[in-house]
Amino acid sequence: MQEQRAAGKLDRVGETMRHRSAILWALLLSLIAVPAHAEKRLALVIGNRDYKPTVGPLRNPINDIRVVGRALQIVGFEVRSVENATRADILRASVSSLWH
Repeated sequence: MQEQRAAGKLDRVGETMRHRSAILWALLLSLIAVPAHAEKRLALVIGNRDYKPTVGPLRNPINDIRVVGRALQIVGFEVRSVENATRADILRASVSSLWH
């Protein structure tokens, strides 16, 4: 019983750390791009819930990409999001982002 509670706590800590690291990466990337004011800044934010059984589903990736997307918009990025996408969807969004 205690092992299950401990595992649950570790899962929550891990999820919180993933969420915080995603936001941190978004902010760090935005700081790197700040000197390029003349260029259009575009961010493609991808959030998938389901992964292979060894990884398992993420609890709230859609909310996570929305938070990261808002943070990127605040610092001047045009944000395009892809939710629960297949590989083909992600490739399509990537190519589309380059040409629009």
